[in-house]
Amino acid sequence: MGHHPTTQRLAQLLCDRSEAVLVATLTEAPPPPDYPLEEQRREVVPLTAMFFTTAFVVRGTCYVRPGLTLTEALERLMEDFLPLRSVQIFPIAGGTPIPRDFAALARDKIVAFYQIAALPTPAPPAAAEPEEPVSAPQG
Repeated sequence: MGHHPTTQRLAQLLCDRSEAVLVATLTEAPPPPDYPLEEQRREVVPLTAMFFTTAFVVRGTCYVRPGLTLTEALERLMEDFLPLRSVQIFPIAGGTPIPRDFAALARDKIVAFYQIAALPTPAPPAAAEPEEPVSAPQG
């Protein structure tokens, strides 16, 4: 017998970060007008991936330095949690996927992952065959 997830607003929530798998926002507040988002994202590229834990499969976009693979980016991450944008959370036990704007995934709880292949870029238009010069008829 299934049950619907419930939420409850709390003034404070204390939890053991070493036991947390995923922290997701219900809604994200807009950043203050002077928030330097573009400056922070400079020199990073979006990378969408699937992350597997024992409780969830998470599809999300992380931001990594250009030229790094997902494995290299995760190895260099010094934080306990991997920040993700445009997240879909798929509970292993089943149920409807949960979309969120932002989530933080515990790095040590990831048991497998793979990068979702980027959509193929359209091929450039084929260069037109150069026409053979036609010599004028001599007569």
